[in-house]
Amino acid sequence: MKYKKIAFSSHMVSNAIIYKRRIKPLLDEARKYNIEIVNFHEDKEKIDVLIIQKLPESVKELKEILRNNSFLIYDNPNYLGKILNKNFPQKTYNFFKRILLTIIRRKWHPYILLEKLVEKADLITTGSKKQAEFFEKGFSKKTFNIVDPINNIEFSGKKKEHKDTEEIKILWEGTESSFLQLEDILPPLINLSKKYQFELILFTDIIEEKSIELFSKFKNNLNVKHIIWDKNKIDEVILSVDIAIAPIDVKDVFNYSKPFNKLLIYWGYGLPIVCSDIPSYSFATQAGDKGFSCNSSLEWEKSLTKLIKSTELRKKLGENGYNFSWNEYSQERYAERFFNKINEFYKDK
Repeated sequence: MKYKKIAFSSHMVSNAIIYKRRIKPLLDEARKYNIEIVNFHEDKEKIDVLIIQKLPESVKELKEILRNNSFLIYDNPNYLGKILNKNFPQKTYNFFKRILLTIIRRKWHPYILLEKLVEKADLITTGSKKQAEFFEKGFSKKTFNIVDPINNIEFSGKKKEHKDTEEIKILWEGTESSFLQLEDILPPLINLSKKYQFELILFTDIIEEKSIELFSKFKNNLNVKHIIWDKNKIDEVILSVDIAIAPIDVKDVFNYSKPFNKLLIYWGYGLPIVCSDIPSYSFATQAGDKGFSCNSSLEWEKSLTKLIKSTELRKKLGENGYNFSWNEYSQERYAERFFNKINEFYKDK
Protein backbone atom coordinates (compact mmCIF):
# COMPACT_ATOMS: atom_id res chain seq x y z
CA MET A 1 0.00 0.00 0.00
CA LYS A 2 1.09 3.60 -0.64
CA TYR A 3 0.04 4.51 2.90
CA LYS A 4 0.83 2.96 6.29
CA LYS A 5 -1.17 4.78 8.94
CA ILE A 6 -4.88 5.66 9.08
CA ALA A 7 -6.54 7.76 11.78
CA PHE A 8 -10.30 8.06 12.28
CA SER A 9 -12.61 10.49 14.04
CA SER A 10 -15.98 8.97 14.90
CA HIS A 11 -18.59 8.77 17.65
CA MET A 12 -17.36 5.63 19.42
CA VAL A 13 -20.42 4.97 21.57
CA SER A 14 -22.71 1.96 21.84
CA ASN A 15 -25.22 3.26 19.28
CA ALA A 16 -22.64 4.56 16.79
CA ILE A 17 -23.74 2.30 13.96
CA ILE A 18 -21.60 3.91 11.29
CA TYR A 19 -18.45 3.37 13.40
CA LYS A 20 -19.32 -0.27 14.02
CA ARG A 21 -20.13 -0.95 10.40
CA ARG A 22 -17.41 1.01 8.63
CA ILE A 23 -14.43 1.55 10.97
CA LYS A 24 -14.46 -1.49 13.27
CA PRO A 25 -14.02 -3.95 10.34
CA LEU A 26 -10.97 -1.98 9.18
CA LEU A 27 -9.50 -2.16 12.67
CA ASP A 28 -10.06 -5.92 12.74
CA GLU A 29 -8.47 -6.55 9.32
CA ALA A 30 -5.70 -3.91 9.21
CA ARG A 31 -2.89 -6.19 10.38
CA LYS A 32 -3.24 -8.37 7.27
CA TYR A 33 -2.38 -5.31 5.16
CA ASN A 34 0.42 -4.04 7.41
CA ILE A 35 -1.64 -0.92 8.14
CA GLU A 36 -1.86 0.85 11.49
CA ILE A 37 -5.22 2.39 12.46
CA VAL A 38 -5.51 4.83 15.37
CA ASN A 39 -8.03 7.16 16.98
CA PHE A 40 -7.25 10.69 15.74
CA HIS A 41 -7.98 12.16 19.16
CA GLU A 42 -5.37 9.91 20.76
CA ASP A 43 -2.60 9.82 18.13
CA LYS A 44 -1.93 12.54 15.55
CA GLU A 45 1.65 11.65 14.65
CA LYS A 46 2.66 10.91 11.03
CA ILE A 47 -0.85 10.11 9.77
CA ASP A 48 -1.16 9.27 6.08
CA VAL A 49 -4.96 9.03 5.84
CA LEU A 50 -7.59 10.66 8.06
CA ILE A 51 -11.19 9.34 7.94
CA ILE A 52 -13.83 11.66 9.43
CA GLN A 53 -17.31 10.35 10.21
CA LYS A 54 -18.59 12.91 12.68
CA LEU A 55 -19.59 16.56 12.53
CA PRO A 56 -16.86 18.97 13.67
CA GLU A 57 -17.99 20.20 17.08
CA SER A 58 -15.94 23.40 17.16
CA VAL A 59 -13.72 25.67 15.09
CA LYS A 60 -10.81 24.34 17.12
CA GLU A 61 -11.58 20.76 16.11
CA LEU A 62 -11.97 21.74 12.45
CA LYS A 63 -8.62 23.54 12.47
CA GLU A 64 -7.01 20.54 14.16
CA ILE A 65 -8.27 18.25 11.39
CA LEU A 66 -7.15 20.53 8.56
CA ARG A 67 -3.80 21.32 10.18
CA ASN A 68 -2.92 17.63 10.13
CA ASN A 69 -2.42 17.82 6.34
CA SER A 70 -3.12 14.11 5.72
CA PHE A 71 -5.16 12.61 2.88
CA LEU A 72 -8.65 13.55 4.10
CA ILE A 73 -11.69 11.29 3.61
CA TYR A 74 -15.22 12.21 4.69
CA ASP A 75 -17.28 9.08 5.36
CA ASN A 76 -20.84 9.89 6.43
CA PRO A 77 -23.42 10.49 3.66
CA ASN A 78 -26.17 11.05 6.26
CA TYR A 79 -24.64 14.40 7.18
CA LEU A 80 -23.68 15.32 3.62
CA GLY A 81 -27.33 15.40 2.60
CA LYS A 82 -27.88 18.21 5.11
CA ILE A 83 -25.46 20.61 3.43
CA LEU A 84 -26.20 19.85 -0.21
CA ASN A 85 -29.19 21.91 -1.39
CA LYS A 86 -30.71 21.65 -4.83
CA ASN A 87 -32.15 25.16 -5.11
CA PHE A 88 -31.07 28.67 -4.22
CA PRO A 89 -34.02 29.57 -1.91
CA GLN A 90 -33.47 26.48 0.25
CA LYS A 91 -29.73 27.10 0.36
CA THR A 92 -30.26 30.74 1.36
CA TYR A 93 -32.81 29.79 4.03
CA ASN A 94 -30.50 27.17 5.54
CA PHE A 95 -27.54 29.55 5.50
CA PHE A 96 -29.32 32.32 7.44
CA LYS A 97 -30.96 29.83 9.80
CA ARG A 98 -27.56 28.37 10.71
CA ILE A 99 -25.99 31.82 11.09
CA LEU A 100 -28.85 32.83 13.41
CA LEU A 101 -28.43 29.68 15.49
CA THR A 102 -24.69 30.35 15.61
CA ILE A 103 -25.33 33.82 17.05
CA ILE A 104 -27.95 32.60 19.55
CA ARG A 105 -25.83 29.70 20.81
CA ARG A 106 -22.54 31.62 20.53
CA LYS A 107 -21.11 28.58 18.82
CA TRP A 108 -20.59 27.84 15.13
CA HIS A 109 -23.33 25.63 13.69
CA PRO A 110 -21.85 22.15 12.96
CA TYR A 111 -23.17 22.14 9.37
CA ILE A 112 -21.31 25.38 8.63
CA LEU A 113 -18.14 23.72 9.91
CA LEU A 114 -18.93 20.60 7.88
CA GLU A 115 -19.16 22.66 4.68
CA LYS A 116 -15.62 23.93 5.32
CA LEU A 117 -14.42 20.40 6.03
CA VAL A 118 -15.92 18.97 2.83
CA GLU A 119 -14.33 21.77 0.81
CA LYS A 120 -10.93 20.52 1.96
CA ALA A 121 -11.68 16.78 1.69
CA ASP A 122 -9.70 14.77 -0.86
CA LEU A 123 -12.29 12.01 -1.10
CA ILE A 124 -15.92 11.34 -0.11
CA THR A 125 -17.24 7.83 0.51
CA THR A 126 -20.88 6.77 0.30
CA GLY A 127 -22.99 3.63 0.60
CA SER A 128 -24.41 3.45 -2.94
CA LYS A 129 -23.47 4.31 -6.53
CA LYS A 130 -26.39 6.73 -6.73
CA GLN A 131 -25.18 8.57 -3.62
CA ALA A 132 -21.68 8.69 -5.11
CA GLU A 133 -22.99 10.22 -8.35
CA PHE A 134 -25.16 12.67 -6.42
CA PHE A 135 -22.42 13.94 -4.09
CA GLU A 136 -19.67 13.92 -6.72
CA LYS A 137 -21.74 16.28 -8.84
CA GLY A 138 -22.92 18.38 -5.90
CA PHE A 139 -19.54 18.86 -4.23
CA SER A 140 -17.23 18.46 -7.26
CA LYS A 141 -15.23 15.91 -5.27
CA LYS A 142 -13.83 12.48 -6.03
CA THR A 143 -16.27 9.97 -4.57
CA PHE A 144 -16.56 6.21 -4.27
CA ASN A 145 -19.23 3.95 -2.82
CA ILE A 146 -18.74 0.98 -0.55
CA VAL A 147 -21.52 -1.07 1.05
CA ASP A 148 -21.32 -1.94 4.75
CA PRO A 149 -20.26 -5.52 5.57
CA ILE A 150 -22.79 -8.06 6.80
CA ASN A 151 -20.95 -9.72 9.68
CA ASN A 152 -20.13 -6.60 11.65
CA ILE A 153 -23.78 -5.67 12.11
CA GLU A 154 -25.06 -6.81 15.49
CA PHE A 155 -27.00 -9.95 14.74
CA SER A 156 -26.20 -13.64 14.91
CA GLY A 157 -26.68 -14.61 11.27
CA LYS A 158 -28.72 -17.71 12.14
CA LYS A 159 -30.40 -19.07 9.04
CA LYS A 160 -34.13 -19.35 8.40
CA GLU A 161 -35.42 -22.86 7.67
CA HIS A 162 -38.29 -22.45 5.23
CA LYS A 163 -41.18 -24.89 5.71
CA ASP A 164 -44.75 -25.24 4.47
CA THR A 165 -47.07 -23.14 6.61
CA GLU A 166 -50.78 -22.33 6.64
CA GLU A 167 -50.22 -18.66 7.48
CA ILE A 168 -47.34 -16.77 5.90
CA LYS A 169 -45.67 -14.09 7.99
CA ILE A 170 -44.45 -10.97 6.20
CA LEU A 171 -42.02 -8.62 7.97
CA TRP A 172 -41.46 -4.90 7.76
CA GLU A 173 -38.74 -3.53 10.07
CA GLY A 174 -37.77 0.10 10.43
CA THR A 175 -37.98 3.28 12.46
CA GLU A 176 -41.32 4.84 13.29
CA SER A 177 -40.38 7.86 11.15
CA SER A 178 -40.07 5.64 8.05
CA PHE A 179 -43.37 3.86 8.64
CA LEU A 180 -45.17 6.34 6.35
CA GLN A 181 -43.29 4.78 3.41
CA LEU A 182 -45.63 1.78 3.67
CA GLU A 183 -48.62 3.80 2.48
CA ASP A 184 -48.19 2.95 -1.23
CA ILE A 185 -48.16 -0.81 -0.62
CA LEU A 186 -51.34 -0.92 1.48
CA PRO A 187 -53.65 -1.43 -1.57
CA PRO A 188 -51.75 -4.48 -2.93
CA LEU A 189 -51.57 -5.96 0.57
CA ILE A 190 -55.34 -5.55 0.97
CA ASN A 191 -55.87 -7.29 -2.39
CA LEU A 192 -53.61 -10.14 -1.31
CA SER A 193 -55.44 -10.54 2.00
CA LYS A 194 -58.62 -11.37 0.07
CA LYS A 195 -56.90 -14.36 -1.55
CA TYR A 196 -54.32 -15.58 0.95
CA GLN A 197 -53.93 -15.85 4.69
CA PHE A 198 -50.94 -13.92 6.01
CA GLU A 199 -49.85 -11.90 9.03
CA LEU A 200 -47.99 -8.61 8.62
CA ILE A 201 -45.37 -8.11 11.32
CA LEU A 202 -44.45 -4.46 11.98
CA PHE A 203 -41.20 -4.50 13.94
CA THR A 204 -40.80 -0.84 14.83
CA ASP A 205 -40.91 1.77 17.59
CA ILE A 206 -44.04 2.99 19.35
CA ILE A 207 -46.29 4.59 16.73
CA GLU A 208 -46.46 8.35 17.23
CA GLU A 209 -49.24 10.78 16.34
CA LYS A 210 -48.03 11.60 12.81
CA SER A 211 -48.25 7.91 11.80
CA ILE A 212 -51.27 6.83 13.79
CA GLU A 213 -53.79 7.37 10.96
CA LEU A 214 -51.87 5.13 8.54
CA PHE A 215 -51.25 2.58 11.28
CA SER A 216 -55.01 2.43 11.92
CA LYS A 217 -55.64 1.76 8.21
CA PHE A 218 -53.27 -1.20 8.34
CA LYS A 219 -54.84 -2.54 11.53
CA ASN A 220 -58.38 -2.16 10.18
CA ASN A 221 -57.70 -3.84 6.83
CA LEU A 222 -55.03 -6.45 7.53
CA ASN A 223 -53.98 -9.04 10.07
CA VAL A 224 -51.26 -6.94 11.72
CA LYS A 225 -49.00 -7.63 14.67
CA HIS A 226 -46.97 -4.73 16.04
CA ILE A 227 -43.79 -5.71 17.89
CA ILE A 228 -41.92 -2.89 19.62
CA TRP A 229 -38.37 -2.73 18.24
CA ASP A 230 -35.81 -4.24 20.57
CA LYS A 231 -32.30 -5.26 19.46
CA ASN A 232 -32.52 -8.30 21.74
CA LYS A 233 -35.51 -9.54 19.72
CA ILE A 234 -33.96 -9.21 16.24
CA ASP A 235 -33.07 -12.91 15.88
CA GLU A 236 -36.39 -14.10 17.29
CA VAL A 237 -38.52 -11.84 15.08
CA ILE A 238 -36.64 -12.23 11.79
CA LEU A 239 -36.33 -16.01 12.10
CA SER A 240 -40.07 -16.29 12.79
CA VAL A 241 -41.14 -14.79 9.44
CA ASP A 242 -41.20 -16.07 5.85
CA ILE A 243 -40.84 -12.95 3.67
CA ALA A 244 -39.31 -9.51 4.23
CA ILE A 245 -40.48 -6.32 2.52
CA ALA A 246 -38.57 -3.06 2.00
CA PRO A 247 -40.79 -0.33 0.50
CA ILE A 248 -39.19 3.06 -0.16
CA ASP A 249 -40.62 6.49 -0.98
CA VAL A 250 -38.93 6.74 -4.39
CA LYS A 251 -40.01 10.37 -4.83
CA ASP A 252 -37.52 11.45 -2.16
CA VAL A 253 -34.05 11.83 -3.71
CA PHE A 254 -32.18 10.62 -0.63
CA ASN A 255 -34.43 7.58 -0.23
CA TYR A 256 -33.99 6.83 -3.93
CA SER A 257 -30.21 6.88 -3.39
CA LYS A 258 -30.20 4.52 -0.40
CA PRO A 259 -27.70 1.64 -0.29
CA PHE A 260 -28.94 -1.95 0.05
CA ASN A 261 -27.80 -2.50 3.67
CA LYS A 262 -31.33 -3.41 4.73
CA LEU A 263 -31.51 -6.19 2.14
CA LEU A 264 -28.17 -7.62 3.26
CA ILE A 265 -29.48 -7.98 6.81
CA TYR A 266 -32.57 -9.90 5.67
CA TRP A 267 -30.49 -12.04 3.31
CA GLY A 268 -28.07 -12.65 6.15
CA TYR A 269 -30.88 -14.63 7.74
CA GLY A 270 -31.89 -16.35 4.50
CA LEU A 271 -35.12 -14.43 3.88
CA PRO A 272 -36.50 -13.70 0.39
CA ILE A 273 -37.25 -10.03 -0.20
CA VAL A 274 -39.76 -7.87 -2.03
CA CYS A 275 -38.64 -4.25 -2.26
CA SER A 276 -39.09 -0.97 -4.09
CA ASP A 277 -37.38 -0.43 -7.43
CA ILE A 278 -34.53 1.93 -6.53
CA PRO A 279 -31.11 1.56 -8.21
CA SER A 280 -29.26 -0.20 -5.38
CA TYR A 281 -32.16 -2.55 -4.56
CA SER A 282 -32.62 -3.47 -8.22
CA PHE A 283 -28.90 -4.19 -8.59
CA ALA A 284 -28.90 -6.38 -5.48
CA THR A 285 -32.03 -8.41 -6.29
CA GLN A 286 -30.80 -9.00 -9.88
CA ALA A 287 -34.10 -9.73 -11.61
CA GLY A 288 -35.53 -12.27 -9.20
CA ASP A 289 -32.33 -14.06 -8.25
CA LYS A 290 -32.67 -13.19 -4.55
CA GLY A 291 -35.96 -11.30 -4.45
CA PHE A 292 -38.12 -8.91 -6.44
CA SER A 293 -37.94 -5.14 -6.92
CA CYS A 294 -41.26 -3.45 -7.76
CA ASN A 295 -42.32 -0.10 -9.19
CA SER A 296 -46.11 -0.53 -9.15
CA SER A 297 -48.89 -1.93 -6.95
CA LEU A 298 -49.44 -4.71 -9.47
CA GLU A 299 -45.78 -5.78 -9.31
CA TRP A 300 -45.91 -5.82 -5.50
CA GLU A 301 -49.01 -8.01 -5.60
CA LYS A 302 -47.58 -10.41 -8.20
CA SER A 303 -44.21 -10.73 -6.46
CA LEU A 304 -45.69 -11.39 -3.04
CA THR A 305 -48.14 -13.87 -4.57
CA LYS A 306 -45.27 -15.93 -6.02
CA LEU A 307 -43.55 -16.13 -2.64
CA ILE A 308 -46.72 -16.80 -0.65
CA LYS A 309 -47.64 -19.70 -2.94
CA SER A 310 -44.24 -21.39 -3.14
CA THR A 311 -42.16 -22.65 -0.21
CA GLU A 312 -39.50 -23.79 -2.68
CA LEU A 313 -39.20 -20.31 -4.19
CA ARG A 314 -38.88 -18.72 -0.73
CA LYS A 315 -36.18 -21.25 0.12
CA LYS A 316 -34.31 -20.74 -3.19
CA LEU A 317 -34.28 -16.94 -3.06
CA GLY A 318 -33.43 -16.96 0.64
CA GLU A 319 -30.51 -19.33 0.01
CA ASN A 320 -29.22 -17.16 -2.86
CA GLY A 321 -29.45 -14.06 -0.69
CA TYR A 322 -27.73 -15.77 2.22
CA ASN A 323 -24.76 -16.82 0.09
CA PHE A 324 -24.58 -13.40 -1.57
CA SER A 325 -24.45 -11.59 1.79
CA TRP A 326 -21.91 -13.76 3.53
CA ASN A 327 -19.65 -14.38 0.51
CA GLU A 328 -19.64 -10.98 -1.18
CA TYR A 329 -20.16 -8.62 1.76
CA SER A 330 -18.17 -10.17 4.57
CA GLN A 331 -15.98 -8.07 6.84
CA GLU A 332 -12.91 -9.40 5.00
CA ARG A 333 -14.20 -8.39 1.55
CA TYR A 334 -15.25 -4.98 2.87
CA ALA A 335 -11.79 -4.23 4.30
CA GLU A 336 -10.12 -5.41 1.10
CA ARG A 337 -12.30 -3.08 -1.01
CA PHE A 338 -11.87 -0.11 1.32
CA PHE A 339 -8.08 -0.37 1.65
CA ASN A 340 -7.65 -0.88 -2.11
CA LYS A 341 -9.89 2.09 -2.92
CA ILE A 342 -7.91 4.34 -0.61
CA ASN A 343 -4.73 3.11 -2.28
CA GLU A 344 -6.19 3.92 -5.70
CA PHE A 345 -6.97 7.54 -4.78
CA TYR A 346 -4.21 8.23 -2.28
CA LYS A 347 -1.74 11.02 -2.87
CA ASP A 348 1.07 11.76 -0.44
CA LYS A 349 0.96 15.35 0.79
